[in-house]
Amino acid sequence: MNKRIIAKLTDFRHQVHQYPEISGKEKNTSQLIIGYLKDIGIKNIFTSVGGYGVIATITGNKPGKTILFRSELDALPLQETGNLNYISKNPAAAHLCGHDGHMAILLGLAETIISDPQKFAGKIVLLFQPAEETAEGAKKVSEDPRIIELRIDHAVALHNIPGYEKGSILLRKGIFASASQGMIIKLKGETSHAGEPFNGKPPTLAMTRIIEDILSLPNQYLPYSNSALATVVYARLGNVAFGTSPGYAEVMATLRTASDEDMKILTMKAEKLVAGQAKLYDLTAEISYTEIFPVTDNDSTLIDYIERSARKAGKKIIWLNKPFPWSEDFGHFTNNFSAVLFGLGSGLKQPNLHNPNYNFPDEIIADGINILNDIRKEIL
Repeated sequence: MNKRIIAKLTDFRHQVHQYPEISGKEKNTSQLIIGYLKDIGIKNIFTSVGGYGVIATITGNKPGKTILFRSELDALPLQETGNLNYISKNPAAAHLCGHDGHMAILLGLAETIISDPQKFAGKIVLLFQPAEETAEGAKKVSEDPRIIELRIDHAVALHNIPGYEKGSILLRKGIFASASQGMIIKLKGETSHAGEPFNGKPPTLAMTRIIEDILSLPNQYLPYSNSALATVVYARLGNVAFGTSPGYAEVMATLRTASDEDMKILTMKAEKLVAGQAKLYDLTAEISYTEIFPVTDNDSTLIDYIERSARKAGKKIIWLNKPFPWSEDFGHFTNNFSAVLFGLGSGLKQPNLHNPNYNFPDEIIADGINILNDIRKEIL
C-alpha cells in the first residue's frame, strides 16, 4: 500500500477521532467522508442513507456480482482518557470501538480500487453506516430503497479485535456475534409515608427480586454451552425523600444469547418473572425494549473466500470456537443478504473495546485495506 496514502488515511483517522459524533448525530463525520470520496474522484455518492449514512459505488467494466463493504460512522457516548495529541475534543463522545479506523480502511479500499489499472466485473458498494452502537443504523440502511435497488449479492465487514496479534484474521462459520437487547422494566405502585409503608404499594421487594432472579434466568432455562447472559445495567427506586415510601421503580438489563431462538426463550422467561412479581405485590408493570441486535450469522461460502484471501496473503488465521459475547448490528445484513463479519487483530496488549483508554492502532490500517481488497478480488 502506498505510504503517502496510508499517511493521509492516518491523518484522516486522527481528525475523525478528535471530533467524534455519537449514534444518529454523525453529520460532520459524513461530510468528511463525502469530501474525501469526491477528492479521490468518486462521483456516484448517495447521502442520508439510514440517517447520516453515505454510499459510494464503483462499477467495473462488465456485469458481475455486487459486493457491499461496510464501515461504521458513530462514536460512543463516553469520555476518553489518556494523553493522545488527537484526543477527543467533544465532551462525552469518543471513538473507543475503532470505527474511526474502520472508516480509514474503507476509504483506503476506495483509493486502492480506483487506482488499480486492472479492470473488474461487477460493482463495489462502499457503505459508511450510521448508528451501529444503538442497533438502529443497519436496519434502516438495509430497508433503504437505494440499497434494495443495488441488488447486493454479498456484504462484507470487519471489526478490529483487541487481544489478538495485530493483522491476524479471526474467522468463524455460523454465529460470529451474539444477539442482545436492552430490557426496560417499570414498576408502578403507590407512595405513602415512610412511617406507614403498609398504606402504600412500594415496589421495593419486587425490584430487588427481579434484579436477583433475572441474573439467574440464563442458567435456569438455557444450557450453559449456549452462552446466554443477563446483565443489570441500571436500577432506580423512588426519589430522595426520607419521609416517603417509594411508589416507582425502574430496572434496565441487557439480555444476550448466541441464537435468536434462545433470545425468544430468555425474553419470555424475563417477562413472566416481571409479571409474577408485579402481581405478587399489586403493582403495574411496563416492559419495553431498545438496542435490539440480532445474531450475526456468517455465510460459510464467504468465510471460505476470506480464508483463501488470508492464506494467499500469508496472514495468521485464528478460528474461533464460540461467538463473541458482544453484539453487532451487522446482523441485520446477515439476515437479509449473503454476508460475513470477520475480525482483524488489533494487538495482544490493546485495551478492550469501549475502554476509555482504547485507541485504534494505525499500524493495521494497511492490513485492513489489503485483506478487503484481496477479498474483493477473490469474489469478483
